[in-house]
Amino acid sequence: MPEDINSENYEPDTNVQADEVYVKEKFEDTSPQAQQKVEHELTRWQAIKEYPKSFGWCMGIVWAMILVGYENQASGIVLSIPQFRQDFGYYYDGSYVLPSNWQSAITGGPLGAIALSSFCSSYLSDRFGRKWVLSFAILFTIPFVTMEFVATTIQIFFVGKFLNALCLGVISTIGITMASEYSPMALRGFIVACCSLSLCVGPFICYLINNTTSAYTTRMAYRGVFLPQWIFSITCLPLFFMPESPFWLLKVNRHDAARKSLLRLFNPVQAEQQFGLMLTTVEESIKISDSSTYADCFRKKDIRRTLIVLF
Repeated sequence: MPEDINSENYEPDTNVQADEVYVKEKFEDTSPQAQQKVEHELTRWQAIKEYPKSFGWCMGIVWAMILVGYENQASGIVLSIPQFRQDFGYYYDGSYVLPSNWQSAITGGPLGAIALSSFCSSYLSDRFGRKWVLSFAILFTIPFVTMEFVATTIQIFFVGKFLNALCLGVISTIGITMASEYSPMALRGFIVACCSLSLCVGPFICYLINNTTSAYTTRMAYRGVFLPQWIFSITCLPLFFMPESPFWLLKVNRHDAARKSLLRLFNPVQAEQQFGLMLTTVEESIKISDSSTYADCFRKKDIRRTLIVLF
């Protein structure tokens, strides 16, 4: 008969206790330092499984970024379509051509609009919040793409293209910002890389569609290029229901709203962990910005980083 184990001579397994303590510290310690350590230890796949809601919203933003890359390519590719030159140009020396000033306007105007709106979107997002500025930019692409689609004069086509480009500049700037603010540290680099990749996927899709439709002898030769933009815009409308950026909410001292936003991105324990980490990051950034100026970018200790960003 085996001897009974009584409480006097029973010794607990120290290895099991150590594992329990580690797990408890890993998932219950909400200090920023502990959370940073946990996220640095996660692989990319582990992070996706650990933070599925955050990853899902980030992928929604990546999908919206494909629209930016697509429209950037569509702006210039229509000039190569014979039917577009016939409908908006004039007959000269055996073929239809588009005036050079309108060629420059159609290719250069949207680029200038993107640059302008990218610059202004930082102020708008700080003033009104990331979510609403991004959401309305996506919404307004629908009527502006419609202007491009139904245009029968080059002037209306250009106006639609220019206004749509203003929205795309906002989407490209705020989209990457929100994706990086949504994503946990373990996924941040991967998510930002996906945003950059989406800017290449969009033009590739545009080339495939143009290769099919450009030989048509109707207006669908170039209008077919604009149809997918409606698909991208409409399928991005659920982003109206995404949570506001918790980083922005912390910057404007709306801590309760930031916690609610984090609960839509993470489970309750993770939300508290992320709150502590983000709060520390925001406080540090405020201290740095209060003691720095734009002139510091060109001082000896920071000039190398400035050159890396520029070139």
